[in-house]
Amino acid sequence: MESKPNVLGLNTNTSSSYPRTNYGIFMALACAFWWAILAPMLELAVTHFSALFIVWFRFFSSFILLFIILAWRGREPLKTLFHPPPMALIAGTFLVANYYGFMKGVQLGGSISAQILIQLANVGLIAIGMLFFRERLSKAQVWGLCMVFFGMGTFIFEKGKNMVSSDISAIIYLVCAAILWSIYAALQKQVSQRLSPQLTNLVVFFVAALLLSPFINSGELLSAPLAPLLALCFCAMNTLVAYGALAEALKHAPVTVVSPIIALNPLGTVVAVNLLSSFQLPWLRAEQLGLLAYIAGLCALIGVAIVVGNKRQR
Repeated sequence: MESKPNVLGLNTNTSSSYPRTNYGIFMALACAFWWAILAPMLELAVTHFSALFIVWFRFFSSFILLFIILAWRGREPLKTLFHPPPMALIAGTFLVANYYGFMKGVQLGGSISAQILIQLANVGLIAIGMLFFRERLSKAQVWGLCMVFFGMGTFIFEKGKNMVSSDISAIIYLVCAAILWSIYAALQKQVSQRLSPQLTNLVVFFVAALLLSPFINSGELLSAPLAPLLALCFCAMNTLVAYGALAEALKHAPVTVVSPIIALNPLGTVVAVNLLSSFQLPWLRAEQLGLLAYIAGLCALIGVAIVVGNKRQR
């Protein structure tokens, strides 16, 4: 049976066997898990390292590891780096800005708020699909968007009751990061038609690391305490492992199954932060969120899952 392209430029094959689909679901859950625990580790890393250094180190480490893997598999990474698609270079600039915005959002606003607000990126990708790829929303997606806007609005309103200047800055950083990621994803959609996802990631990681290199102070790494250093290494590995799991998930399972799983990863962050909070860790930001804020956040996340989980109409 012929497979049909979806909004992300990926193919779904309805004749796929159940074991492959289950493997894809497992990889999607793995990706969601790695992303769920990323934000708390970023909070630990930022106790010593600057946001800029953390972003650079994540890209640089991921580039080196991915280059070695691709070279070992005979994928000729040097050939791709010497002749990269121009759109991949542009995508790299948007992704590095997205990473920095998210990093600042975590630093100023906390893990839970960052993970919930960054989900606006999925809504932004829907908007780009409608404006530039002539896609239309289904009725379910319209209801999902209503849930997103209601949930996000209520969440920000509830958080605003105890909001300080750093929270306002965090919201601005995260909204900007979400918009930047939407543009990056749209650019990657175009690049993926000419280049494999892993080679695209290689170019993006290289560009991002190169752009930030002139602003990096190596002394941060040399003087790092053990705990922030381990957190930094974890965050770097997270970039490669999570995106690798996502690529496997999208390869073996339909996007309509994978996307909702990924969209709900902030629920894992809520669990992780609350578990870590019981240890009264000094580096973990205590967020003043009431029950209504959590309910509003859950409403927004379910709305996102509905939006990305339903097929678009053309």
